[in-house]
Amino acid sequence: MHPRHLFPNIVKGQVSRASRINTDDIQFEQELDNLTGYFEQRGYGKNLVRNAIDESVWGLVNNAGISKWGEVEWNTVHDYKRVAEINLFGSIRTTLAFIPLIKKSKGRMVFMSSTNAIITPQCNSIYCVTKRGLEAFCDSLRIEMKKFGVIVCVVRPGDFTSATKILKKQTAEDIWSTFSEDVKQVYSKEYVDTYIKSIDMRLKRQSRDPDEVVSTVVKTLMISNPNAVWTVASVAETSLAFICSYFPYSVLVPLFYSLGGEKERRVLINQ
Repeated sequence: MHPRHLFPNIVKGQVSRASRINTDDIQFEQELDNLTGYFEQRGYGKNLVRNAIDESVWGLVNNAGISKWGEVEWNTVHDYKRVAEINLFGSIRTTLAFIPLIKKSKGRMVFMSSTNAIITPQCNSIYCVTKRGLEAFCDSLRIEMKKFGVIVCVVRPGDFTSATKILKKQTAEDIWSTFSEDVKQVYSKEYVDTYIKSIDMRLKRQSRDPDEVVSTVVKTLMISNPNAVWTVASVAETSLAFICSYFPYSVLVPLFYSLGGEKERRVLINQ
């Protein structure tokens, strides 16, 4: 089905993705203006969004997301708050704004999570915290919305880094220069560079087709009984998510320690 036909009938509340807006402290009216302008520029009827919203909103897709990597003590509370403002609170704000209309139409809400809500390796705590928090929010919301006939779903993609460009290319100097003096004394630039090389490898991989994720979102909106959680990931990622869900930490910590190259990295720490 062409998006021109899909949007008016189904995705009337797709604010987070379609409008390409930053949900940090933006008023609802401005969000609607941005969304309206986005679709008018692409040939949809004037005031389509506002007319649709005045009538009802059947589907809401929350897809705003940014990322920042680094070991915990490399970051600040501000870094955690900045990512959470978009990945977690952005979705919460949009949801609160649209709940009355979604309830009215007995529609559904779709949230873009990540396998990193389940797979939480070193050097990725900021992103993982927001995605796990988002899924916890959805778990509660799903139960609360059931009595109103509203369905809440989560789409959990694997690693689409090379396609989404969610990670920016940085040098070891870029990262190391932001450290406090105490942290610089512990972590050398060579240590940081091991992570840079790992990320560069991910960015150089052949891009996975993001249409797989988009198709899952559309299916979630269109079929009568969608799954509560959809995982769009490779066999390896799905297997690792299973291990992280059911195996004890006595297995997980050594596993990530080995897979993440911590043994080799340890010798680069200044102790």
